[in-house]
Amino acid sequence: MIYSIKKLPFRQLTDFCILLFPLCLCGGSIPPKTVSLVPSVTEIVYALGGENALVGVVDPEGYPEDIDKPIVGRFSSPNFERIYALSPDIVFVESGEQERFQKPLESLGIEVIIITPKSIDEIFGAIIEVGNIIGKEDEALTLVDSLKNELEKIRKLANVRKEKRTVFFELSENPLITIGKRSFINELIDEAGGINITSDIDSPYPVISQELVVNSNPDVIIIAHDNGTDPKTRIGWKEIEAVKNGRIIEDVDLNLLLRPGPRVIEGIKTMTYAIYGEL
Repeated sequence: MIYSIKKLPFRQLTDFCILLFPLCLCGGSIPPKTVSLVPSVTEIVYALGGENALVGVVDPEGYPEDIDKPIVGRFSSPNFERIYALSPDIVFVESGEQERFQKPLESLGIEVIIITPKSIDEIFGAIIEVGNIIGKEDEALTLVDSLKNELEKIRKLANVRKEKRTVFFELSENPLITIGKRSFINELIDEAGGINITSDIDSPYPVISQELVVNSNPDVIIIAHDNGTDPKTRIGWKEIEAVKNGRIIEDVDLNLLLRPGPRVIEGIKTMTYAIYGEL
């Protein structure tokens, strides 16, 4: 039976409008209730203006700022009881460390979606995928087009740079962990016009020896953690070009360099400045 809105009593008309209002906001469909255990995915959702779809997140560690969603724990230790209490339809996780959360969450009847971009193109793909899930398809396409245009501008500047500095990117000192060719950070260095000294290693985050760094003699050292010793005091490191020339970079926004999300262009610019001291 088809009802005419004009013939509905006022109370029924009010109830009808209340039910219809969220559908109008979401382009005709209500987005699934989602929990993000991945800070980069949380950034994507906010960049698309889809935060209404989020009912919970892990600690965003400073960005997005002033986030007003329930915190369900930290990246490596979410609280499943808190997540279940929010009744999400979908939980976003990352491959690797967070894959162990998949079965417990699915046993609670929650769909788990793994988002782990390992390259800039995959970051663009992740933005499109998340946009499709939360009903922000058009916004996702617009954002990706904008990022691609900015990337082309950066590539033109990098192509005219005559000097190519070699880079050692340190994630941890003990054990000594860096980035290999299957990490998107390796691509950030490349787009910034640098050369990662461990780009020939297939693992995304390999453990390497001190000797490899010394023998590679990088022009720039980027320290992406805050619990190590001064590279100048390490055995054999004082002869490295980066140490001799004072190109040890520690004061950088690590979220921009370590998160494969919508601020990837800012990440490339930050990497460029870290390597060359200018954009």
